[in-house]
Amino acid sequence: LHLDAYLQWEKFQRTISDSGARGYAYHPNYEFGHVDSVMLELALVNLAGASISILCVLLVFLSPSVALLSSAAVITIDILLFGMMVLSSVQLNSITLISLLIALALAIDYSCHLSHAYEAAPGRTRRAKATHALETMGASILSAGSSTLIGTLFLGLSKSAVFRTFFVLVWGTILWGLVCGLAIVPIALSLVGPVQSAPDSAAVPAKGQVGINGNGNGPRHNRRPSAAELESGSGTGWKTAPDSPR
Repeated sequence: LHLDAYLQWEKFQRTISDSGARGYAYHPNYEFGHVDSVMLELALVNLAGASISILCVLLVFLSPSVALLSSAAVITIDILLFGMMVLSSVQLNSITLISLLIALALAIDYSCHLSHAYEAAPGRTRRAKATHALETMGASILSAGSSTLIGTLFLGLSKSAVFRTFFVLVWGTILWGLVCGLAIVPIALSLVGPVQSAPDSAAVPAKGQVGINGNGNGPRHNRRPSAAELESGSGTGWKTAPDSPR
């Protein structure tokens, strides 16, 4: 909004410098113009730094592929918010930049909780794990998003441009976050999510076979122990109790 004022300030400064005079031009709009001139660079640097920080934290708690998927969902939400700003004729300024940074913190909740539920879910297939994650965490995610939407609804009634802008971006963040957390992320996990390998069947005793410790938890015996092994207990892991004194 104040770029023209900033360009005017640069023109005045060049004129003063070329004339050899000592002085400077000042107007309050020049300050806002300078901020607007560097706002896009500030936005990209701060959003990139916040996204990298989110990815690093997710890598501590989630597997790399799931962490990358959750981070990609958050970055996609911010890109969608940029599109909403263009359609709503909302300018990129300090207020919208703060809202975009807050959007990263709000949007990660929905994808991160669903991804964590996927990793902790039982199941041998991606689809089974994704289904279990939705069944156990989907209602909580929907409830959290709905309560936040209701809690910020009053901002839309404000006459302040600051609060209305914040309202648009917060609602956009939550709505797109719910779409990603309840639809896009589960679908992506059901297609490319990590699946734990099935346990080795060779380590599981068959029915009727006894393990080394006698309760079926060790390697199976494929032969009957000899009389000497039965006497000493080394063949089955059982220890024969000594005869009680008479």
